[in-house]
Amino acid sequence: MATYENGVNGNFKGKVGSVIGSKWKSLNYIKGISNKKKIATPTEAQINQREKISLVGKFLRILNPVISLGFNQKENATSYNEATAYVFKNALNKSTSPCSIRYDKALS
Repeated sequence: MATYENGVNGNFKGKVGSVIGSKWKSLNYIKGISNKKKIATPTEAQINQREKISLVGKFLRILNPVISLGFNQKENATSYNEATAYVFKNALNKSTSPCSIRYDKALS
């Protein structure tokens, strides 16, 4: 993925040949079309990470209306991204299996 400003033909959206042009916030970017890959059986570490992501996502989905009030939106990250990073770093109890949210740490 690459960012650009006013390319040869200006900014573009959509597919052109083997690249896709798009815009996120005020950032124009292009990315290549991915090749189809053979899907392998996930490893134990991948399964654990997917469980963590799912748990944090379900937790934050409930709080989505108030996340923008509690987390400042940065230039290249949304308030939801900031909240996700915070929960992963501070409130995810990784020592238990399955992992859990420490609610006392999530909103402090």
